[in-house]
Amino acid sequence: MKVKLLFTLIVLFGFGVSSWAQENKETEWIKVYFNMPGDSSVMQGVNISNDSWDLISTLENLIDSADFSVDLAIYDIEEMRVAEALARAKARGVRVRIVTDNHNRTDAGILDEKIWEAFRKADITSIDDDGDVYLPNGEILDNDLVNDGADMHHKFAVIDALSENKNDDYVWTGSTNLTYTGAYNTNNTIVIKDAEVAAVYLEEFEQMWGSDNEKPNPDRALFHKDKRDVSAHIFNVNGIKIEIYFAPINRDGTKPSVSDRIVEVINQEAQSDIRFQAFAITPNIPISKAIWNKSIDTSIQLEGIIDPGFFSRYRNTGAIWGSPEAQLGNRLILPARETRKLHSKLIIVDVNEETPDDEAVIIAGSYNFSNNAELSNDENTIIIFSDEIANQYYQNFKGVMSRAKGKSFGPSPKIDPEKFYEV
Repeated sequence: MKVKLLFTLIVLFGFGVSSWAQENKETEWIKVYFNMPGDSSVMQGVNISNDSWDLISTLENLIDSADFSVDLAIYDIEEMRVAEALARAKARGVRVRIVTDNHNRTDAGILDEKIWEAFRKADITSIDDDGDVYLPNGEILDNDLVNDGADMHHKFAVIDALSENKNDDYVWTGSTNLTYTGAYNTNNTIVIKDAEVAAVYLEEFEQMWGSDNEKPNPDRALFHKDKRDVSAHIFNVNGIKIEIYFAPINRDGTKPSVSDRIVEVINQEAQSDIRFQAFAITPNIPISKAIWNKSIDTSIQLEGIIDPGFFSRYRNTGAIWGSPEAQLGNRLILPARETRKLHSKLIIVDVNEETPDDEAVIIAGSYNFSNNAELSNDENTIIIFSDEIANQYYQNFKGVMSRAKGKSFGPSPKIDPEKFYEV
């Protein structure tokens, strides 16, 4: 493992969200944020992670910085700070487009009503994965796209892709839902400043939007298995290799399988250690089998933390993640003890492997490790090859593991009795 001086200087002198306006506009970068405490004892050099962060602010600040366009694809939105930021953007002439999941339009009662009323007042149009278009005048254009009960599970935004200046394009993504409790579930957020990365996220967005202009076109909108592959998957962001994939696999089999690529990365890259945080990690899928089979080699350390709801299910059914073997020898798989849900979906490979020029790998995004993510839901996955970024994820992982072992405790959320609480 190597620690690059350039990256550590960036971390030391300008890694916060508030510094974006002062960044070199011609420099691409990747920054990651966590909302729960990490463990800096495993920090490499001065590469401290951005933990205990207000993840909602990372998107709010990006929206407030937008001059041309904001394209938001979000599974659930109940966070008024984001709604108000979108309204402010629209008021200053920014094009605002929103794609959502149809099941989450009314699940939060009065809070949903406030969100969509704010959008109507701001003259913001949206479309959901059933093809229904929500107009600012309150009219709903009812459509019936092929849905099959799948979720539009994305959590990403593309900022200023409409601008001709490609030095101001950003992507916001990760595991964070824009709900009140989303800020207290254990999540991670990734922000990427790179025009080529923004372009493929825009491709994904406009398939669902159905057009490349301000008006959605449900007759051309594509969701779930009907979507096409995007034009590129491998990128170089200021010297860091990343890969981006969108699920689900499509009907004609022309899109790459996210599951197949994750399995390939695990099999090819894991030489020393594998760690994962998972809301869900279905025991019998290829990803689980690849991780488990790698750990048969006792020289490879396997640590995993699973949300307790799913961990209990695996233990009660005798599945591998809840078996006695999952806590023996080189394996340690535990249920999380977080403030609320462990909602991150991430895998870290070889963060402690010391071979020069062999970068550690992070797999993150909205993709739960499940058949639904692979076969049905709209998801995005980012694979990052970087020792420095992996070390930041490792600091976060160690904090979550410390709490799972009962050695430390997460923060208590601020309770507002006027808020509606929903996952």
